[in-house]
Amino acid sequence: MGIIKNEKEREQTFLRLWNEEIKINPQYYEIIHGNDLRLFRGITQEELQTIFDFCNKYHKLFKYCYHTSKSNDEKIIKDILQSLEVNSSMILKHIFDYD
Repeated sequence: MGIIKNEKEREQTFLRLWNEEIKINPQYYEIIHGNDLRLFRGITQEELQTIFDFCNKYHKLFKYCYHTSKSNDEKIIKDILQSLEVNSSMILKHIFDYD
């Protein structure tokens, strides 16, 4: 399975898979600017892990989709949660690229 070359198809496929598989409370995240993910204080470690699992699962279909190891996921998730203790939100840029 390789990257989806058609930009519109790549965007539509990402959003379809996201909506099918990411079953976390939408009050704790939003997709902004088409391909950035804004996270809000209150998102849980388990919800963040769901997002990273999704990205790791589909990284070969989408440009820039995060792909990390399980131990690196844990470190990044810890950093995100610590940042959200201080800030009300943060943005993960280019969770995928559709152009």
